[in-house]
Amino acid sequence: MVQIKSRIFLTHVEERATDNNILEVEKTHFDIKVKFPGCNFDVVGSCNGLLCLEITKLTGFKSDPDYRSDPGYKSVCVCNPFLDEYVTIPIIPMEERDIMRLGFGNSALSKQYKVIQLFYYGESHKYLRAEIYTIGTGRWRSVGNAPGKVCCLDRYGGAFLHGSLHTVHYYSGPYGFICVFDFESEKFRQFSLPLQCANERFRGLISLGVVEGCLCMSISTHSNPKEFCIWVMKEYGVRDSWTKQFVIENVNVHPYFDYYMPLIFFSNGKILMNRKGIHVASYDTRLKRFQKSIVYNSGEMIWAIKFKPTFVSVQDIAPGEQRNSVRN
Repeated sequence: MVQIKSRIFLTHVEERATDNNILEVEKTHFDIKVKFPGCNFDVVGSCNGLLCLEITKLTGFKSDPDYRSDPGYKSVCVCNPFLDEYVTIPIIPMEERDIMRLGFGNSALSKQYKVIQLFYYGESHKYLRAEIYTIGTGRWRSVGNAPGKVCCLDRYGGAFLHGSLHTVHYYSGPYGFICVFDFESEKFRQFSLPLQCANERFRGLISLGVVEGCLCMSISTHSNPKEFCIWVMKEYGVRDSWTKQFVIENVNVHPYFDYYMPLIFFSNGKILMNRKGIHVASYDTRLKRFQKSIVYNSGEMIWAIKFKPTFVSVQDIAPGEQRNSVRN
């Protein structure tokens, strides 16, 4: 799934053997125009073929000097673009809140779909509060405080795996950890970064994802800004199972805001990656080089996540919520 401004494209990517036995990546795409009049939207994440979007109301016109997003009005949209339907969830505005993260997933046993929001509150935004919305209940409720502080440089709402949401957090020092929220128990726990990364200065350039059923992360550090590493947690929750799968060399990583996130590992040694907000590209691990964007190269900001379509109706997972049409 690729987001370019206010448009969403579902792109099918596969590898195919050619006559000379070279595996290639082939694509087709569907242009799904998800539009909300007078609003901007950002993709929070996906779960089982459903998309979660953050909707922000706009004020004025783009030609106006005071054109801006209205921080007082936000809502969450959960949609199935294949079935042309969505439901919206209001976010109650509060002046003392500073919403830092939205996340989306479903519980492993009850299969309920939920949205979590993390926001700072209190003097100097000292505490990080968490609230949960079970779709179909019509209300937000508190689940206590989340550990640490949110790393705000990661674009999407974390990585969903095994009924839990995984996000990068940190304490007052420069070192980070993985915050794990279980949608079933509605409790937080923590995973450590690889032991080899524990002594590296945390720079915010950690992005989480799921590849081949395993939690993975892309990380670059101050020690070597010309490369980044892809780590895979081979055994879920076990720190010693972190494996440095690939080292991507000779890249120009911005010292504070850049990252590459792997989306798909192909059997031909290529990795489909999303470079933050710039392009979706293929990296050849054998030749150790990037190819130009193979999906979109529009010159606009581009964000991509993995998405598997479903024919599950939003109404089936959101009884009592008002269902609307996606397309205009």
